[in-house]
Amino acid sequence: MDGQPVGSSAGGEQPKFTVSIERAGEVLNVLVKFSPPIDSIEGRRWADLLVCEQIALQLVQEKGVPAVKTALLESEGRVFLEVVRFDRVRRFGRLPMISLRAIDNEFYGRQDNWVAAAKRMEADNRMSRDDARNLRWLSVFGDLIANTDQHFCNISLAGEAGHYSLLPAYDMLPMFYRPMDGAAPVNTFRPPVFSTSAAGEWDSALGAAIVFWERAGEDLRVSQDFRQICRANLEIVRDLEAGPRLVE
Repeated sequence: MDGQPVGSSAGGEQPKFTVSIERAGEVLNVLVKFSPPIDSIEGRRWADLLVCEQIALQLVQEKGVPAVKTALLESEGRVFLEVVRFDRVRRFGRLPMISLRAIDNEFYGRQDNWVAAAKRMEADNRMSRDDARNLRWLSVFGDLIANTDQHFCNISLAGEAGHYSLLPAYDMLPMFYRPMDGAAPVNTFRPPVFSTSAAGEWDSALGAAIVFWERAGEDLRVSQDFRQICRANLEIVRDLEAGPRLVE
């Protein structure tokens, strides 16, 4: 852990550890993400991003899309994000899961984007209409909160016999701002062009993204510098409300 910044690898893995904890008489199996020491540039930025991840996942839940439960802690000069695992139950139980990457490799070999994957799987009756809609929603919301890490290992599914259900969302945060080479980028966020295949999810995801940047810009757990970035992004995303509308 010492001195190693949390980053995104080609497979999307970030340094973390697993632990079982007992809270309010209940055993929880959690993954714990952690920042480097927050007195460093990388550490402060990763701490900000972990706070943003908690805000984003809470918003996903509020919009009716399943997402993991989280808890944020600060100790020993680091920030820790506990993520309750959906592939474990009680002390030793395991539940099945498989990545979207594995499913896509098995049936399609595309690994292009979540919206296209949802369309393919719904058309082939490998995913329900509701789950396909939720996956599209997550993609649009992620685009609007600067989540540039939407690879196929960041979506998990459960199922068999060729039909799969979407498991709770995780790893939803503005990775556009992850620290790199010892620096914390302050680049201007430019929302990407959206697919008309997700037109039905646009309004809801846009509304959630506006609330995300509002909350992140006001949360005192976030550094002043990053709160300023969040407030600037709030105006950028708000401007989209007055722009051309996507029509199904």
